Amino acid sequence: MAKYRKIDPRIWNDAKFSSLSHEAQRLFLYILTHPSMTSLGAFRATPEGLMSEIGIPCEQCYEQCSTHCKNTFDALVVQGMVKYDAPSRTVFAPNFLKYNAPENANVVIGWENALDEIPEGPLKLEALERAKASVLIPKKRAKSNENTLLNAFNKHLSTVLRSMSKLYKTDTPTVSNTVSGTEYPIQEQEQEQEQNIYNHNKHTTEISEAMTSKNSVSVLDSSLKTQIESVGDELIQQKLDDPDHVLNPVEMAALARLYAIKLSVTNELREICDRRSITVDCFRRCVEIWKMQAKPTGYLIGILRNAALDPERYQTSQYQSAEAARKKEVIDQWGESEVPL
Repeated sequence: MAKYRKIDPRIWNDAKFSSLSHEAQRLFLYILTHPSMTSLGAFRATPEGLMSEIGIPCEQCYEQCSTHCKNTFDALVVQGMVKYDAPSRTVFAPNFLKYNAPENANVVIGWENALDEIPEGPLKLEALERAKASVLIPKKRAKSNENTLLNAFNKHLSTVLRSMSKLYKTDTPTVSNTVSGTEYPIQEQEQEQEQNIYNHNKHTTEISEAMTSKNSVSVLDSSLKTQIESVGDELIQQKLDDPDHVLNPVEMAALARLYAIKLSVTNELREICDRRSITVDCFRRCVEIWKMQAKPTGYLIGILRNAALDPERYQTSQYQSAEAARKKEVIDQWGESEVPL
């Protein structure tokens, strides 16, 4: 059976893609359309092998990226367009499923076979996590409200996801993902141009409250409720002043309480917090978006899940202004060409 891969033509308007050398652009397109690329966006390969296949010398580098990387593949890693796990020799395109979403439940069931082709490792887990995120929203053109894609995932892949999470979840989610061995933090970058955050969530958070409650098990007993209330007081005094503080499930429920939102500490909320990417500022932005949409509480969980995968897109305007002012101050102090890393 022939394989087909979708590439959004807006990629040619994307700032990150345009900043790459012509060879790096060609390598990225080759990765997306590689014959071994699975339907989950990951496959077994090495940077040296991929570059060799299309005639790019491993030692080749370009002036526009020489300060960050040592070869063409590293340029893609720096931009967050590709991830590489050296121990398992796994190449992963994080946004692959954004443009190659499953058309029906049979495609989701077929992910079982695709998983077998991906080496065991943290990127295999991330590929499966992103696969689940891609089916959380029911298709708009579906004749019924039933999410057949999510049902297929839960039936065939949820057990695998849980077992892999126990193996590869870490508190510091970084991998050695370059040829040269340099470690870069895992980035959740987008392939296309940045869009308005509200429009993004308008299309990506249509998850019903009923769906959320069915897949979550509440553990909000009396002792935990007391703990949340006490943490709430602590957050007021200390942690709300730190927008970069990463929230745990109890702190998130306590912070929600301050916004008059009843958010139970469920298994789903724990999974979101396990990624350690929802900060105080990120949570505030999620609440802002949720209130603008005037949706049930279940939609807030959907927004938080998206934010956990892509935290940089969920920042309040106050935080962005403060960051811009901080960067300007550093540049004014050191000079644009001598800014310390």
